[in-house]
Amino acid sequence: MSITCKDLLQLKLFKNITLAAGAEGLSHVITWPYVAQTDTISDWVHGGELLFVTGIAHTENMLPELLEECIRKKLAGLVILTGSEYISQLPPYIIHRADEARFPVFAMPWEIKLIDVTREITNLIVYDQLERKKSVVFSATCSFLLSQNFSRLLTTPHWKQLPSINIILSLFFLCRRLCLPPKKILWKKNCSSR
Repeated sequence: MSITCKDLLQLKLFKNITLAAGAEGLSHVITWPYVAQTDTISDWVHGGELLFVTGIAHTENMLPELLEECIRKKLAGLVILTGSEYISQLPPYIIHRADEARFPVFAMPWEIKLIDVTREITNLIVYDQLERKKSVVFSATCSFLLSQNFSRLLTTPHWKQLPSINIILSLFFLCRRLCLPPKKILWKKNCSSR
């Protein structure tokens, strides 16, 4: 599973952040949060980022061009900090264009700490990536343990003397139970001959 803009709505810190436009684009996958600090973003993003705009580098009159750049670069979404400091509220043309392009735009109150929000998103992305990698490794381990190669290993005379055999056997039984459908292996034959 990849992290999408829709997943943000479940985050604790996003409870006070409003989806202002682009609800039909909530399935956009977020690769990373990025805080814009330059006039243009094209040279600094790869696509898939969730862009944060504080209003310091981008004034309200720069938002239409920035939004178009986000859409062209296939970013996941845009979070605009709003409040009395720089951008008081989202302009109607931003909301209209984001809805039209199915591009999520969020309004984030200036009082919410940007570092906390980006940290929460980053943690979610990193956790998701680690879970996917663990799943791949676990599946590969299960495939090996259920393979004919492992079955042949069990038929060798010295298999009990292998280091960590208890771990290997535990993984074998776990994989048999949880991971893959049972295959015909020599396990029963080997066990019954002991």
